[in-house]
Amino acid sequence: MALGKFSVIPIITGDQEIKSARALGDCLYSTLKRKTALIVVSTDLSHYHDSSEAAVLDNLTKEITLDLDAEKMINMFQARRVEACGMIGLIAALFFAQRIGVDELEQVGYQQSTVGDEEVIGHAGIVVTGSARPAGYRPPPEESDRSDSRTEFTESEIALLHETIIQAVAAKLDFRASGVEKEFQVSPPESRRLKERCGVFVSVYNKKELVGRAGFLHSNQPFLEAVCDVACAAFVDSEKIPNSVEAADLKEFQFKIHKLSPLQRIKDIHAIDIGSRGILVKLEMNSAYLFPDESVSDDDSSGDSGDSGDSGATAITDALERTCMKAHLPKNAYKDKLAEIYQFDIETV
Repeated sequence: MALGKFSVIPIITGDQEIKSARALGDCLYSTLKRKTALIVVSTDLSHYHDSSEAAVLDNLTKEITLDLDAEKMINMFQARRVEACGMIGLIAALFFAQRIGVDELEQVGYQQSTVGDEEVIGHAGIVVTGSARPAGYRPPPEESDRSDSRTEFTESEIALLHETIIQAVAAKLDFRASGVEKEFQVSPPESRRLKERCGVFVSVYNKKELVGRAGFLHSNQPFLEAVCDVACAAFVDSEKIPNSVEAADLKEFQFKIHKLSPLQRIKDIHAIDIGSRGILVKLEMNSAYLFPDESVSDDDSSGDSGDSGDSGATAITDALERTCMKAHLPKNAYKDKLAEIYQFDIETV
């Protein structure tokens, strides 16, 4: 009645693959960029949480949507920090909106429907209201709030993390010494922070010397479980820790847990922060990371090296070259047009 003659094209997404979202976004743009069309994405938000936890998840989903930040939505989705059963359609629409030039969006509603006694499903309504920025817009790094990927752990959570690490590593060492495997299971965490899926590394020190490090840039395990797995790998697989070390010797070692933020794509290498953030360089099937404590070589001069700008650029170049060589790539591979450079924040506990 309102529109007169028109046609409807229904699209159903049957998987949760990010590549499908990118492909669908490209398809929408190439098909509709010169046509008058209305795109409707139908999806629920979070499922089967209590009302307060659902609100936290849904608020972040809404904020990222309103910011039109497709890459951040992907990172948060992979980290299990946002939920939507139609997430592929939502991400595809964000990619389309970026390319077509849409930027102004408005939330018109939010509510929760009750399922069972206390669990809810989240629902929101967001509409496009205008276009203020040119096609192809993406929020620059300085406009992105990186703080939302950092969550401070409570003292009790930190104590639980370190206690569980010691128990897990001790069980591995006892098995190595006796050949008898003792059952060790990580108790399901109650804290939302300890349930989060994200990047995690563990560093092992002996008298302030780094003797082991292992981890994942992204893990599908709850944080507490992932910490135990990577701590065992960092300790048992280390070439700097003798096989003669037993569970009773663990008091001589210190463990540092690193929680990683979602990866942030870097287009301008001059924007790289090697002092406090990690680096990832990826080219085709090869990739490697570099932590801030790996960015300075042992033979770097501590004296005055001339212009501070030149010094900073040299340090960034050196860090990128180191990362490339860790990935078994030529040291200047980061300059390849197909190379991808990312940074990530590190919260150490």
